[in-house]
Amino acid sequence: MLSSIPSMPIMSAPVAAGFLVLGILATMVILLAHSDLKFESPALSAIQTYSKFAWNCFVKPHSKGKSGSQQDALESFYSAQATVYDATRSHLLRGREDMLALVAAQMRARVNAGTVPVKPVWVDVRHITIQL
Repeated sequence: MLSSIPSMPIMSAPVAAGFLVLGILATMVILLAHSDLKFESPALSAIQTYSKFAWNCFVKPHSKGKSGSQQDALESFYSAQATVYDATRSHLLRGREDMLALVAAQMRARVNAGTVPVKPVWVDVRHITIQL
């Protein structure tokens, strides 16, 4: 009689360990994202910063605000990320300054070679953030 009952597959130990590790990491992300602790260790501070970034970008529900407008939704999304963006800007925008310098040098070379018929105008459009 027992042989007629279909056996259920048992989860292997590596798969179970993987789920356990993912669960622990998810718990750490949630706890660190909501923590106001200031860590002395650069490694722990970086983990907290990226945890806040992950929480705000991928998990946190965004409030619609008073009017429910797109502006309220954007402010809800970005308000919690101001300090995170400042801490991660150099990594997120890696190579930006080098790229702009190369573009400027290329344009100078073209102007000096006479291949550009008019003097070019440089327009740098970016988000209004100031790095002091």
